[in-house]
Amino acid sequence: MILPLQVQGLYQQAAELNPYMAEPHLMLAQLHVQAGRWEEGAVEATTALQLFLDWGTPYDKVGLD
Repeated sequence: MILPLQVQGLYQQAAELNPYMAEPHLMLAQLHVQAGRWEEGAVEATTALQLFLDWGTPYDKVGLD
C-alpha cells in the first residue's frame, strides 16, 4: 500500500523531473490541503494554475474535433 507521504514524494519528483507539467503541482496542492497544510497547498495550486495558463491550450483537447 502506498502511503500519502510516499505519494507526495512521487509527485514532487515528477514536478522536478518535468517542471512544465501542472498536474503534479495540482495533486500536491490537493494532498497539502487534505492534510491541513493550507499555505503549501496554495503555493502548489498557484504554480499549477500558472502552468496551465502558460500552456494556453485546452486541457487534453476537450471539445476539439
